[in-house]
Amino acid sequence: MKAGFPQRRQRRLRRSPITRRLVRETHLSADDLIAPIFVEEALDDVTPIPSMPGISRIPEHALAREITEIARDGVKAVMLFGISHHKDADGTDTMDPGGLAPCGSCTARTRLDV
Repeated sequence: MKAGFPQRRQRRLRRSPITRRLVRETHLSADDLIAPIFVEEALDDVTPIPSMPGISRIPEHALAREITEIARDGVKAVMLFGISHHKDADGTDTMDPGGLAPCGSCTARTRLDV
């Protein structure tokens, strides 16, 4: 006799919706998602990222609108990726209060009601 994978899957634990909710392994909702946002300075229009379908680089002036749309869809977290054109060895644009990253973070906090 060969012991292996059962020929029939027993479903007695999943007969009713209530029981199925109790024994399911994964529950995924909008609360579990983080939306990546690529913000670029001096960009005039939204530019798709070919290697990431559905994701685009957005201009700095469109960040507030993008975050508002994401929040309206129920996603409560974003991860900002700033693409700055003011690069140096020390990353001073990141520490500048008027720089891309600090301004983007401030916009995200106000739009997401954090």
